[in-house]
Amino acid sequence: EIVNVSLLKQKDKDRITDAFARWTLKAPSFDVEQLRDQRCRGAYGVRFDHRVNLFDWDYTSNLKAAAPTIHWLQYKQFRLSGVAFDSPLGTYTHPNKSLQSYVQGSHKTDRTKIMVRGYWGDLIVSPYISFGVDCCTDSESDRKRLFKVVNTQQRHHAEEISRFNVFALLSEIETGQAARLPEETEAEQTYPFKSPLEEVFPASSEEKSKGAPSSSTDDAKKKEESLPKIVE
Repeated sequence: EIVNVSLLKQKDKDRITDAFARWTLKAPSFDVEQLRDQRCRGAYGVRFDHRVNLFDWDYTSNLKAAAPTIHWLQYKQFRLSGVAFDSPLGTYTHPNKSLQSYVQGSHKTDRTKIMVRGYWGDLIVSPYISFGVDCCTDSESDRKRLFKVVNTQQRHHAEEISRFNVFALLSEIETGQAARLPEETEAEQTYPFKSPLEEVFPASSEEKSKGAPSSSTDDAKKKEESLPKIVE
């Protein structure tokens, strides 16, 4: 068994079962954009129309010094849309139903206790904190290359570091060996300061530069070339 729920109360087991059941395609619709907008309006109150100024204050006063790899534009995009890890080729047509949850509330008329379904996730901190502000490898060299500062600017932002950390952890789980960046080259030390992640994720680097998928018709070759490459 993976999880032991024998010590939970029956009502807690029912809540877990209900949560998983609502992840299925047959579950009721989940308008995450509307529910998140309602949550933001309730949280910001009269400051909602000037919320970008509020984001700027939170970022400058609290987040920037503690997590310099989180870029202001990425942080603002997350606070506005709720999307932290964006893809230039991605389309968002289905809501992430794992983000829906319940909290205890009161009925508007008789004030009886009810469970309210909605989006009760993070609105302020952003998920970049989980994997985008530190390096999961033990190599001090890799850490310095990932957190390199060029002209007072971070060479890699939190989204790129998060992607590397998650893939490195999954690679270590699969192979049992710690993942490392490729060997350092002179191009990393001279302008325009090539990123070692361009060799780890060559397909994403090409997409970012061209803004469109490769025109190759060989699907097998494209799939092989898109696989991340990490030196172990």
